[in-house]
Amino acid sequence: MPRPYSNDLRWRAIWMVELLGYSVDEVAATLFMSPRTIERYISKCLNTGDVNSEKLGRPFNSFAMHAHVEFVIMEAIFEQPDTTLAEIAYNVFEQTGSENAVSSILRYLKRNSFTRKKDKRLSRSYGYSPVGTRATVKRQAQNWGPRITAIPIICMEGMVEVGIYQGNVDGARFEDFVDQKLCPNLPPFNGVNPRSVVIMDNAAVHHTLAVVDRIHATGAMVVLLPPYSPDFMPCEELFAQTKNWIREKDVAWQFCMDPQSMVEEAFLQVTDEQIRNYIRHAEYL
Repeated sequence: MPRPYSNDLRWRAIWMVELLGYSVDEVAATLFMSPRTIERYISKCLNTGDVNSEKLGRPFNSFAMHAHVEFVIMEAIFEQPDTTLAEIAYNVFEQTGSENAVSSILRYLKRNSFTRKKDKRLSRSYGYSPVGTRATVKRQAQNWGPRITAIPIICMEGMVEVGIYQGNVDGARFEDFVDQKLCPNLPPFNGVNPRSVVIMDNAAVHHTLAVVDRIHATGAMVVLLPPYSPDFMPCEELFAQTKNWIREKDVAWQFCMDPQSMVEEAFLQVTDEQIRNYIRHAEYL
């Protein structure tokens, strides 16, 4: 279906006919428009004073949702603005038994002038609120505690190992990770066997001679990526997935007594097929 004519072109056609005195056929030939189309624009302008085209689809204020479903959606938004659409759909099903697609809930919020806001102060990055207002979420003051570092080992077979440490990982700790988790899983490289090529990014702890020597001692090959090349590191997408899982469980994260176990649980959510897709997306297949 061709795109509709712009309002500027419609007004130009009316101006040429009504004010300049050109015939409809002359204007149609000049503007490459149908004479019948120009006649409709003139008629609409004389009757309504406007030439805007009618919007397709259902009327703006028509809703197919039950009033109880609408109430549950609004209650969820006002009580917890950073709730996700999937969580709203689940709550609607739990309370009303009605199954609603995420896209339907999103359209309902847009029709009611609710937009998604980004707020970096929240554990979750986004929330919903009426147009022109901030998405404000009450959060209990908390101590985020020490940094937790995760180092995964992945291959075409899936997740091999993941090292989870409290605090930053320095050279000595990474060497321990290589000795305890990486090297025991590396066969000698012969050109065809899996797990025999180690690809690491540009982190300083990866480039030490001690680490490279340990990997070479197993017979495996080492490939160090150049700086600023996250597109060739499949683990970047893996980290994004695990962080999103933790962000969805932000309330549990706030009161978790053992955050390292929760990080490990996040990595367990990743399937072998997803890991293969990450490797394929990094152009290694």
